[in-house]
Amino acid sequence: MWNAEVRERQFYRLRRLRQKANSGGIIEDQDL
Repeated sequence: MWNAEVRERQFYRLRRLRQKANSGGIIEDQDL
């Protein structure tokens, strides 16, 4: 249960980073 929650959180974080990069945004250290 806990591992699934962590994986889901990481997945959303990576998807948000990808969307930000695709829109020309600058990826900052705090996003990683």
